[in-house]
Amino acid sequence: MAAEFDAHAEEYAEKIEKSVRFSGAEHSFFIEEKARILRRIIRSRFGSDKVDALDVGCGHGLIVPHLASDCVHVSGCDVAEQPLAIASKACPASSFHLQTEFDRLPFDDASFDIAYAICVIHHVEENDWEVFVGEMSRVTKDGGLVILVEHNPINPLTQFIVKTCDLDENATLLWSARAIRLMRSAGMTKITRRYILFTPFRRSIFRAFDDALHWLPLGAQYIVTGEKR
Repeated sequence: MAAEFDAHAEEYAEKIEKSVRFSGAEHSFFIEEKARILRRIIRSRFGSDKVDALDVGCGHGLIVPHLASDCVHVSGCDVAEQPLAIASKACPASSFHLQTEFDRLPFDDASFDIAYAICVIHHVEENDWEVFVGEMSRVTKDGGLVILVEHNPINPLTQFIVKTCDLDENATLLWSARAIRLMRSAGMTKITRRYILFTPFRRSIFRAFDDALHWLPLGAQYIVTGEKR
């Protein structure tokens, strides 16, 4: 996986834009929309407290500047070196770390208030999914959040994007019910699921429409959140 993403590092943005072009929205829209919802989740749990967050499989760190603030410090880690180098240049206020052991995040236990992974686990071998989520739990403090954002296999347009994107050539999509089971196996409680990205439009009326449909399992992606206890 590391070699694959290193090879595509310079072409990553172009390939992603190509894969979502048919929707009429730029890739930046999808990043900003996920960041909007994640900021709300963070505020709901932590209020204005200072928070240390870890972006697992951060790649180019595209969402980091949309989450980082005076209250939220974001660190990132990835198994691929080239995307990390790009992320470090783009987000100098954040820290980025190379993950040299696939089954071990390069951090001590209980290092972060939040660990999140955005569209990462479908690139991981299915047999390693439990280890992946378990490591996210390990580095999260008690009372902290573990968050998985993933493609929704039920959505036909999502299936089309995955099948036509070079970066997803070896992807195995994770169903949300399986994501919930993985969270439980990792010791998470208060697990919630919401579906996102029903429409590709920025106007507030469409964002409110999307928010109202969070229960409907047809969004292009979903978010599963669990609290570590």
